[in-house]
Amino acid sequence: MRQRSIHRTSSSLDTLPRCPGHKRNSTPSTGSSLLQNYISKLVVFLMALARIPLVGPLAAIAPLRPRFLNRETKMTTKTPQLTSEAMLAVLLENAPQSALAHRPLLRQIYLYSNLALTLALLPLWTLRYAHPSWRPRKTWSLGTSVRVRVKRDICGLVGACEIDHLGRDLSIDLCPKDLLHSHPITIPPVPADSLRGHPAEMLALLRESAAKNAWTPHIIPRAKNGLPLKKDWLAQQGVQYGPCPVKAFWYAGDKSTPESTLSPIDPSEPVGLYFHGGGYLFGTAAETDLTANIPKRLVTNTSVKRILSVDYRLAAQGPWPLPLIDAISAYKYLLDIGMTPDKIIIFGDSAGGHLAMALTRYLRDEGRHEGMGMPKGLILMSPWSDLGFTHAWGEGRFSNFDSDLVDETFGPFACSLLMRALPFSLVHKSSYLSPASYLIPSTASGPDSMADFPPTCIVYGGAERLSLSILKLWTRFTLARQGAHSADQDLLIEGKDCVHDFLMFPWQYNAGQEAREQMEGWLERLVQRPAQELGQVVDAENSPILVPSWMSLTNSIRNSKSALERQDLREVLREAAMESESSIRQRRTRRKTDQVGEARSGSLTLFTGAVESDEETLVGDGESEASEETVGTLAEETQETIKFEADPQPAVRPIGPLALMAQA
Repeated sequence: MRQRSIHRTSSSLDTLPRCPGHKRNSTPSTGSSLLQNYISKLVVFLMALARIPLVGPLAAIAPLRPRFLNRETKMTTKTPQLTSEAMLAVLLENAPQSALAHRPLLRQIYLYSNLALTLALLPLWTLRYAHPSWRPRKTWSLGTSVRVRVKRDICGLVGACEIDHLGRDLSIDLCPKDLLHSHPITIPPVPADSLRGHPAEMLALLRESAAKNAWTPHIIPRAKNGLPLKKDWLAQQGVQYGPCPVKAFWYAGDKSTPESTLSPIDPSEPVGLYFHGGGYLFGTAAETDLTANIPKRLVTNTSVKRILSVDYRLAAQGPWPLPLIDAISAYKYLLDIGMTPDKIIIFGDSAGGHLAMALTRYLRDEGRHEGMGMPKGLILMSPWSDLGFTHAWGEGRFSNFDSDLVDETFGPFACSLLMRALPFSLVHKSSYLSPASYLIPSTASGPDSMADFPPTCIVYGGAERLSLSILKLWTRFTLARQGAHSADQDLLIEGKDCVHDFLMFPWQYNAGQEAREQMEGWLERLVQRPAQELGQVVDAENSPILVPSWMSLTNSIRNSKSALERQDLREVLREAAMESESSIRQRRTRRKTDQVGEARSGSLTLFTGAVESDEETLVGDGESEASEETVGTLAEETQETIKFEADPQPAVRPIGPLALMAQA
């Protein structure tokens, strides 16, 4: 494992980062944390503003800018090798620590005061992004730049104020007559004794830790500092954690009247299974949620006219693996109502994309034991694929830190609640949790690989923070397809200069129009593909999948505005290229050997039969002396056939990854 240096990918208005060697007091200060936060925001803003040529007098303080604001700065502190323990220490060190967070009244004051300050800074941010060259992305409008800046500040308050749930109360059923686009249902739970593999093992660990009252959010400082935790974060005594009924909503287009009911489902038509995003903290499958824009548009613009959106348990109420168990229940429900796996397409955005991958992996590993086959396809939109944050380790990991609306403290806080019932090291060991983790080796086959996954389409924003981990995930899909893959093409789609999960935002509709059309076109081709063709094995070397796969990575490198980000993308591409070239060499060697053997065997069989036939003819005619000449001629033809079959020369060779590496 290569040694990587630690650094802090920081948003400019959040808590200042610490170097890995920095030591913090065990108890946070209590006196003026709110005032210090205000001052730090104003100071950092003025320092950022100092780069604007119109504000000449402020340019004098530019040399005083903190080093962490310089994206080209390299940490000089000697750093340890990347391990699960070292990553946890860095995440905990950089987590927001506020003395007000564990006091409900003061936390409310802190929250609303910061919201007021953010709104008060709107005129200044407008000035900051007035000129296109001062904006995070030159293609962005002034409104988009300010909107992303404000949303990132608000997102940063989630971890600082420990906002652990913004979804709907699942115990309250919505009235069907109040819904205009969806039909609510309740899905029966999957039998607990039918669970196998990863969810069964994790559920056993969860119940064991619940019995010991040992649930601990690992990346929340108050747990380490001995401060009291929220009651909702602790195991509830007397509760049997496991499968339970799951709320969900069918989307089948706009309802003609409030009293309209769902028409009977045709098993011959494709159906979607959708998991909403929200970092396992926010969101709901109900049509009132922002993520509902995705299934609404899909049933309107594609051939998938029915999508089941699942209200799986969020982290505050259901730590892992309870969301995965809910997803298994939803998939089994579709099979129970008569749908076949080859008619089911799984969708997921952000955390929902993570859940969709975990469900698909479970179906691959354990589904055959329960009669649950693999779905027809998989569409992932900005999937969260590295819950262990290994892509935040090392130099140059400032990828899109100033152009996305997700704050750096949001993910660790969400992961803390999701994994509070399990050992944190699992996020670095389990491919169910972190399929793109650097601590899990890339392989073309095996339980940690993406082998035998259905045809997959991945959509991500070119300006989002998760871009590096998504590209790493894509290289692992590509690596798993080197030997053989289904006739349907995988597809990687980048929304140019789009933020995380851009498909759900109306204000990103125009920017993501091309990416949306590509995704919907891929879905249409997948739906129209006959089921018998999905299992076809094709020549991976000559398949056009190699060209768009590597070209997508190469284009991401060319379009990146940061030298350090380009360096990171090249590293991802280089690792995958080396693995792929090795796989291609092995496959070519095997193919050449097989072709020589087949040609030798087939030609010699033909040669033997021809000799016997000629001998019979010649002997019958009394011309046995001519048989030796015939044998020699056939032997020469056989050698030419073997040579030709063993060394084919294709007219056009596909573009390889190393060739594209040179172009990038």
